[in-house]
Amino acid sequence: MAHIARTGDLAFANLRRAMVYGSALGSLAVEAFGVQRLEHITLQEVQGRVKAFRDLVHFSLDGEE
Repeated sequence: MAHIARTGDLAFANLRRAMVYGSALGSLAVEAFGVQRLEHITLQEVQGRVKAFRDLVHFSLDGEE
């Protein structure tokens, strides 16, 4: 929701991007008890986790790039 609130863009592509950011924040949140990890998170950490997520899920089908 924060990504959508920041951009104000409700286009499908931006909603997908917001889901990726939400997943990245969720994966960071489980690194500590409660919200303790999120209290000290940096934008660079979130961006790094988003990049790692993108790299993890990028794949080709039947020889497509």
